[in-house]
Amino acid sequence: MTIGHIAALAGVCATSVRNAIREAKRAGALTIEERRLTAFRSDTNIVRIVAPEWRTWLRLKSGQGGGCKFVQRTNTVSPISVSKLSSSGFKEAIEERNRKVQANESPPGQPKKGPA
Repeated sequence: MTIGHIAALAGVCATSVRNAIREAKRAGALTIEERRLTAFRSDTNIVRIVAPEWRTWLRLKSGQGGGCKFVQRTNTVSPISVSKLSSSGFKEAIEERNRKVQANESPPGQPKKGPA
């Protein structure tokens, strides 16, 4: 997998993935095999997990239990409807959302605000 793919699966940025791989390599949990093709091109590096704790965790995770807890994901969908975004009414949708916020109403997809 590429760093971008790992980052997307983990829900973090590519820099966080690079930093985590660098730290794991420094701690001796990973080995990285660079695959140079030419002086200017490389194939995808091979990252091997060598730490027995990590290998056990992955084995438990792939089976019927253990590994980690499941967490609820944060809704990352914009409160503006997709149909409005794809149409030419993008500006109107933003203005409508701003009017509702100014009127102390909740935009679609967000809980209503109570009295302060």
